Amino acid sequence: MRRNCRVERASHEAAAQQFQVFADIEVLETSIRAERGFTTSVVILGGQDAAINKLMVKHRSHTDKILLNLRVWPEGLTVGGVALATKADLKKTPSDIRRDRSRLSIPTYVM
Repeated sequence: MRRNCRVERASHEAAAQQFQVFADIEVLETSIRAERGFTTSVVILGGQDAAINKLMVKHRSHTDKILLNLRVWPEGLTVGGVALATKADLKKTPSDIRRDRSRLSIPTYVM
């Protein structure tokens, strides 16, 4: 009986941990989408709206914090087509991509 309780408890704990990993990824995805929206707004406004610029920078910091606090690093995570296999990879790649966006360079497409 005692063994069955331990096995069942371990199973519940594993399920809870797995759920938390999915929840962490969902929070990250939502933050990245919001950051992208702020960045797009900055670009559209030509970087002239100080309030939006401030919100964008604040949200970028928020996204970085979420990434650095992930319990499990997601396999296959890429940013701008560049693989981020470890948290150490995070330090350079997003900054490079953000710098490019901060130059207000949005590709234009001819329809």
